[in-house]
Amino acid sequence: MGEQPTGTTQGKTGTGIDKRTWLSCVFLILISILAYWNVKDNGYVFDDSIYVTENEHVKEGLTLQNIKWAFGLEGFDHWIPITWLSLMLDSHLSGINSKWQHLTNALFHIVNVLFLFCFLNFTTRSPLKSLLVAALFAVHPLNVESVAWISERKNVLSTFFWMLCLLTYAKYSYSKNRRWRWYLITLCLFGLGLMSKSMLVTLPFVFLLLDYWPLDRIQMKDTRTKSMTGINHLLVEKIPFFLLSFCSIYVISRSLEGLGGFYTTVPLNLRILNAIVSYIAYFRKLILPIHLACFYPFPEEIALWKVLGSGLILIVVSLAAIKNMKKYKYVIVGWLWYLGTLIPAIGIKQIGLWGAIADRHAYVPQTGIFIIFIWLGFDLADKWKQGKVVFTAIAFSIIMIFGVLTSTQVKRWKNNFALFGHPLTLPNKAYQSLGFACLTMGNLDEAVTHFAQALKLNPNSAATHYNFGLALKRIGKIDEAENHFRLARQLELELKPKL
Repeated sequence: MGEQPTGTTQGKTGTGIDKRTWLSCVFLILISILAYWNVKDNGYVFDDSIYVTENEHVKEGLTLQNIKWAFGLEGFDHWIPITWLSLMLDSHLSGINSKWQHLTNALFHIVNVLFLFCFLNFTTRSPLKSLLVAALFAVHPLNVESVAWISERKNVLSTFFWMLCLLTYAKYSYSKNRRWRWYLITLCLFGLGLMSKSMLVTLPFVFLLLDYWPLDRIQMKDTRTKSMTGINHLLVEKIPFFLLSFCSIYVISRSLEGLGGFYTTVPLNLRILNAIVSYIAYFRKLILPIHLACFYPFPEEIALWKVLGSGLILIVVSLAAIKNMKKYKYVIVGWLWYLGTLIPAIGIKQIGLWGAIADRHAYVPQTGIFIIFIWLGFDLADKWKQGKVVFTAIAFSIIMIFGVLTSTQVKRWKNNFALFGHPLTLPNKAYQSLGFACLTMGNLDEAVTHFAQALKLNPNSAATHYNFGLALKRIGKIDEAENHFRLARQLELELKPKL
């Protein structure tokens, strides 16, 4: 497992690719298409107005001026020039066409699925396990937000470069001659990925994990001291990648300076507590992906037992992974992949109206959990007669169930009304979500109405006062806005001693 691929030709087609690989790819394409078939009928939702329908640069398509704007620091939100160019290319080819843009997102997702399968199959020589991991990634309902939301082009596009980097890094690791070419290709793809979304800043750390498994580039020198040979070389070769990550963080921080006061009102201690609980919340949604929403408002407080319980689970699982890291290498790699790649999106550092969690943030991290589930499942099932057959049947059954749930969830993203439901039946938190959607779409009068209703249900919500203030400020009611900003600050200060 994890040994260098060989050049065997048994059972291969004329193109040098195993027939099972072709069939696996066809299967992955088919289940992805079936799961996301309805996405072609979806329209624009949430803040698609900011990214597409009301963004003059995107609407005009690819021009020299718009390309300069994409690479400048005055653009909306994070510095994502490659994503802007992708959206501009859509408009250049088909105008403002939601069907085309949704299909482009879906196409990127399908390619990401195929790249993930190819990487795992190439490095582990375990086609069935690789297929099951890729299939889970293809149809898991948590990924609907990334695929069915046009504004999340940055997520599927950056993951496209992430998966490509995994493939080229594997080629670099296995190459004996002219390895530097694959190294430079990986470095260039990494740079493009960072310019699509900053989530890739953790990829150099993932490379180090992959060096341990499945690439097996880290060798134990002494079983007693457990010192490792070659680790210094592996760290040195990652230096250019770390430098690009730091540069990306710096540029992003510069680009966010223009947002001024558009920062979260959530206290830091609450964000830290929420980060601990969020790791378990994401894991729970991976296992049982129900009651999914486009926005999960921050709680005003978090029970101590939730924080302690979540922290204990994280510690116990981490210790178990470390204890068995030699016997089950993939467990420590998958677990650290999950923990590490979630760090940029775990919510300690926030800009704007950030929810407690977000489905889209699990798009890359979930892969680590899928690897653990499939590889460990097969290893445990191998202890019983016909265990592997039973586990494979269970895994495919789960995949089919997830596919049905995903198809249903895609319809939830058809438009804002379907996404949020009828406002007359919504609780306070959903009124906040609907108001937030109207605010980001520019429907300011509706945003004011929904935030006002949310405050009637809960007048002590600092987040709602702050969002209400933003909406009032944008329609010119400065005095009323300042009053809500002041109330938000007072409520925030009152909350801090309790947390």
